[in-house]
Amino acid sequence: MKILGLEIRRAASSGLADPIQQLVDIMAGGRTNAGIIVNEQSAMRMSAVWACTKVLSESIGMLPLILYRRDGDKKSRAADHPLYSILHDQPNPEMTAYTFKQSMMVHLCLRGNAYAEIERDRLGRVIALWPIAQDQFSVTPKRDDKGRIYYRVLSRKSGGEYKIPADKMLHIMGLGYNGLVGLSPIGQARQSIGLGLAAEEFGARFFGNGANLSGVLQHPEKISSEAAERLRKSWNELYSGLANSNKTAILEEGMTYNRIGIPPEDAQFMETRKFQTIDIARIFRVPPHKIMELERATWANIEHLSIEFVTDSLGPWLENWEQTISWKLLDPKERQEYFAEYLVNALLRGDTTARYSSYATGRQNGWLSANDIRKLENMDPIDGGDVYLIPLNMVPADQAGSRPPKPTDTQGGPSSTRSRESREESSGPDQRRGLAESYAPVFRDVLARIFKRERADIMRQAKKGGITDDALVRWIEEYYEEHPSFSARSILPALESYADAIGRTTEGETDRAWNGLTDDVRTFITDYSDTFGTRESISSRMRVLSTVRKAADEETDRADSLNQMFDDWDSSRTESDTGRETNQAANAITKTIYTLAGVTVLRWSAGSKACPICQQMHGKICSISHNFVSAGHTIDGNADTAPLTIERDLGHPPLHKGCSCQIEPG
Repeated sequence: MKILGLEIRRAASSGLADPIQQLVDIMAGGRTNAGIIVNEQSAMRMSAVWACTKVLSESIGMLPLILYRRDGDKKSRAADHPLYSILHDQPNPEMTAYTFKQSMMVHLCLRGNAYAEIERDRLGRVIALWPIAQDQFSVTPKRDDKGRIYYRVLSRKSGGEYKIPADKMLHIMGLGYNGLVGLSPIGQARQSIGLGLAAEEFGARFFGNGANLSGVLQHPEKISSEAAERLRKSWNELYSGLANSNKTAILEEGMTYNRIGIPPEDAQFMETRKFQTIDIARIFRVPPHKIMELERATWANIEHLSIEFVTDSLGPWLENWEQTISWKLLDPKERQEYFAEYLVNALLRGDTTARYSSYATGRQNGWLSANDIRKLENMDPIDGGDVYLIPLNMVPADQAGSRPPKPTDTQGGPSSTRSRESREESSGPDQRRGLAESYAPVFRDVLARIFKRERADIMRQAKKGGITDDALVRWIEEYYEEHPSFSARSILPALESYADAIGRTTEGETDRAWNGLTDDVRTFITDYSDTFGTRESISSRMRVLSTVRKAADEETDRADSLNQMFDDWDSSRTESDTGRETNQAANAITKTIYTLAGVTVLRWSAGSKACPICQQMHGKICSISHNFVSAGHTIDGNADTAPLTIERDLGHPPLHKGCSCQIEPG
C-alpha cells in the first residue's frame, strides 16, 4: 500500500467505476457475429459463465492455504512464520482469506490475470496483500530500459498512473503466450459467449411476446393507415405478452393470420442453449455437473466426476497459486525451507466404505498408523496411535521358501513356554477386537444412511394429507417387505472389506495363507448381509408400527411421534447396533473361515477387559458344530453384576450388548 496509498481501498469501498471508462470497456468488448457485445461485465449475465466463475472462485476460496516447513522428508505447519497467518487467516485488515482468494479467482476467470500489491515492513517481510480490482484499475506488465519488469497501474476513476516493481506485485496469471500476461478467457471465447447471450435474449423475447405471434394480419380489403395502427394496437393489447399467451385469436371481417416466424423447437432452440452451457463449461474446464448440467451425471459416476474436478479443474490453478506464492512472497533462502500448499484431501475423499477399506489395507500392510488415518479423517490423535503394524507372514523375497525362526521369550525359551496371557497380546482374538474398533465408523455410517432413508421415506408418507392411520400401517407393512434388500445392499461392501481384514488375522491360527475372499466366503457374506437386512427391518418395522399405533390411540400427531422416535435412533440406536454388528459379524465370519480351514474345536476368548459374566466364559471349549451356550441357560454374576439368562443358542460371541469376546481355535 506504499505506492497506491489509500486509493485502492477507497475505490474498493466506493463500488463506483468511471462512466466514461465503462463506455470504453463496452466498446473494447467488441460486437460478436451474433450481434451481442461481450466483455467481462456482459459475460457474467450468462448463467453458465456466472456459474463456472462462481464454482472455481468459491472452491479455491474455501480450501485452506497452508505454509509448511520442510524437515528432511517430513513437513510441518510453519505457524510461527508471519506469512502463515496472511495466507491462512487474513491477508489484510479488511479481508478474510476466503474473500481474498475468491476475488483473485474471479479476476483470473474473467480476465486471465489477478493482481495484489504486496505490502512489506521495513525489514522486507510481507505484512499484507491488497487485491487490485481491475474494473477500477488497469494493470499492465511492462519492461523498463534495463529489461526489468514493472507494473503500470492506471486508475480508471482519477486517471492517476503508478509504477509498481515486480517484487511488490503478486501476479497470478492464466494461460498466455509470453509468460508475462495471461489471456482473457472472455476475450478468447467471445463468440461462444455471444451466441449463448443471443440465445438467452431470443428466449426472453419469445416469451415476452407470449404466443410468438410474429406474422402478418391480412385484410381482404384495403384499409387506411389509421385503421391499420388501431388494428395493430388492439392486437398487441389482446395477444402480446406472457399473460396473454395461449389465448385464442378471433379474426373478423374475413381477416387471416399468416405466421412468418420460426418456432423455437424448429430452430433447435433448447439444444442450442444446452450446447452453449456445455461449451462454456469446456472453456473454464469445469465438469458440467458442477454447474447443474446433470444429463451425463449418474449416482454411479458422480463421485469420480467430483474427484476429476479437483484433479483436472482445480489442480492446475492450485499449482499456479502455490508456485507463485513461493516465488513472490518467500526469498530464495526461505524457499529452501518453506513452501505453500493447498489442502484438498476433503475434496478427494470417496464414499465412507471405500475410504475405510483403503485405510484397512494401509494399516494392515504397515504404511499407515492409526493416527495417520485419524488425521486424514480430521480426528484428534490417540495415545499409542503412531505404531505401525507389520504383517508377520511376509518375508523378504530372497528368503522365500525358508522357514522363519520360531519366536522366543525374553529368557530365550521357545514361545510355547510362555503363558497364554502373554501370547494373547498379539493373538487373533486381540487383533479382531482392534479391527472391530477400527471398522466401527464404517458400520456406523452404513447404519446411519439406512436409518436416514427410512426416516425420509416414512416421514414423507406420514405427512401426506388424506391418509388414515390404517392406510399408513398398511403402507408401512408393504414398505418393510422391500426394505431388507436395500439394507443388505448397503452393508455388503463393508462386510466384504471387514471379512478380508478378518481373514488376515486367522493365518497364524489355521496355518493356511489368506488369499482373499473365496467364493465360499463371499456366499456366506452375501447370506449374512441378507440376514442383517431382515433383522434390521423387523426391528424397525416393530418400532415404527408401535409408534404409529400409539399416536393413534393417544390421538397425538403421528408425524411428531415418528420424528421423536427417529431422533432417538440417531442418538442411541445407531451406536448400539454398530457395536453389536461389528462383534457379531467378526465372530460369524471368523467361524466360517475356521470351518473352511478344517478347524473342529473352538475356544471362547474374553480378553483382559471383559466383564465378570464374560470372564466366566473365558477358555470354554466346544465343537465348532455345537453351541457354547444354550437358550435359557443362566450365568451367575457377582456382587456388582446381575446374573445373565441367555435368550438364544450361541455358537459364538457376543454374549450380550457391548460384549467384545472373540473365538479362536481350541
